[in-house]
Amino acid sequence: MAGFVYLDNGATTQVAPEVRAALEPLLTRPLGNPAALHQLGVDAHTLLQEARTIVAAAVGLPASGLVFTSGGSEANALALLGVARRRRRPGHLLVSAIEHPSVLETCRALGEEGWALTELPVDAHGLVDPAAVAAQLRPETVLVSIAHGNHIVGTLQPLRDIVRAVRRQRADVLIHTDGVQSFLKEPLDLRAVGVDLVSLSAHKVHGLPGSGALVCGPGVTLRPLWRGGLQEAGRRAGTPNLLGAVAFGVAVTRGLATRASDVPRLRQLRDRLQTLLQEAIPGLRVNGHPTARLPGHLHVSLPGVSSEPLLHALEARQVIASAGSACHAAARALEPVLVQLGYRDSERWGHLRLTLSRETTAEEVDHAAAAIVAAQLEVARAHR
Repeated sequence: MAGFVYLDNGATTQVAPEVRAALEPLLTRPLGNPAALHQLGVDAHTLLQEARTIVAAAVGLPASGLVFTSGGSEANALALLGVARRRRRPGHLLVSAIEHPSVLETCRALGEEGWALTELPVDAHGLVDPAAVAAQLRPETVLVSIAHGNHIVGTLQPLRDIVRAVRRQRADVLIHTDGVQSFLKEPLDLRAVGVDLVSLSAHKVHGLPGSGALVCGPGVTLRPLWRGGLQEAGRRAGTPNLLGAVAFGVAVTRGLATRASDVPRLRQLRDRLQTLLQEAIPGLRVNGHPTARLPGHLHVSLPGVSSEPLLHALEARQVIASAGSACHAAARALEPVLVQLGYRDSERWGHLRLTLSRETTAEEVDHAAAAIVAAQLEVARAHR
């Protein structure tokens, strides 16, 4: 599909040219297993460790704490299950009600094993109240998990305040954040903030799909999700995805080098798109926090239409967008965050998640705005 405007970067980003260039020579010569003792294995291990150091340093932690995974969902599962299953008896988990499905469903599965689970509500902007987190702590609380940036509406949580509120009462509780959406868009130094674990994903930052990481702070121990070899310091069995890890490191290096210019530009383009839509579509709602929001993230709800026909009408106009999480796309029910924000299945709203990247241009934003306005009118007429 040539000439389209891609505004679904919250689902996956396009592979960066620098990543493709770095991988090309690796695809044309023999690669060893990083655990092998021969020279090809040593070379592969060196590449793996270089990537590990780059990604871990981007969140302020040493390489020894990073476990490469198949993506953000596995990283979330390893954080939650890896911490929970160290214990001999179930405890209590505390999460927000708007977490990614890989967090909510994993916690609910632990609930079936006897764990107590509290799902915290959010305010009208999708914000978690730090005081509410502290108020729900129990003597048996083991882990708090709050995503840094919401995957649907883009709201950024006050992580530092949440950590302080928890630590004032319980210094021993571990704190995990899903950093998949915010990584390289917002600074996240785990040591400075005080978070113990963060989940990351390569394909959200122009790396390869199928690669991610869980970064653990000092003293955090995990039980692996499955047994096997002793790869990843015994925390994840199986031969690691070497090409994915190398690509992740290259993408992070490139993202850090351009972040100072990328983030203001993304924020400017997002605000331009928001203004164009607000001026042209009466009754349009912008969801998420007005200022504490991911820089390239815009979630809007359009009155009088439904999401699916709206997305098809947009695609016919060469604009690719989504209604929400790709992990939730097969479900007909509303995203949990939209329910928290007061939307109901019985109401007719077309929800659009418009997520930009460093490749997005002002011309594409203008084209997308015009296409959304035209698509909304077309679908609204068809519904009459």
